[in-house]
Amino acid sequence: MLAVAARNGMRALVVSYTHPAPVLREVVERRLSEYGLSTEEVGELLDRHMEIVALNPFAHSLTQLIARELMLIEQRKPDIVVFWGVHVPTYTNHAAGFKELFNELMYLKSREVTVVRVGPCLSEEVCNAETSISDVAYRFVRVLGEGANLDTRLYIYERFKEPRVVPGSVFGEVVLRRVRLLKEYAERLRVSVPERGS
Repeated sequence: MLAVAARNGMRALVVSYTHPAPVLREVVERRLSEYGLSTEEVGELLDRHMEIVALNPFAHSLTQLIARELMLIEQRKPDIVVFWGVHVPTYTNHAAGFKELFNELMYLKSREVTVVRVGPCLSEEVCNAETSISDVAYRFVRVLGEGANLDTRLYIYERFKEPRVVPGSVFGEVVLRRVRLLKEYAERLRVSVPERGS
């Protein structure tokens, strides 16, 4: 999502249900550093294009959680909202929960905010519902392959498009392409912003 936001001059707000914001930011920084971006480049990219906030879904009712999310979105005014760890919140009344989440989606669409939901699939019914209340839903599935090798496949569901499956071998190349894009963008930032004292 960071590459998409950087390429299009957008800001993304990540709402994490699973990790504190500093921990998730550190994970992103470490992963991008492993691909060759400097700490300064990663920090600049994150500061410009992504903010991470954490909400405890069990500290609120679903109505309260959505109200907190919408308040954050109104304050930050992001172009993209990523709900990270959507498998964590459990709703006792799926029908009522779905209605509230659908209403949240419709409100965000009226504000021209792209909605992304990310998490593992713990139930087909819930996963199918998640895809219908987002513009893009990412679902990670681990599959036992030949020779007892574990392959992580990424299922991508985009509104009005056929679902796509990205096998682990291809997923690595997709990540590398995104990292190359971020490196190019970071280089342009460095050139366009003169260093202090020069």
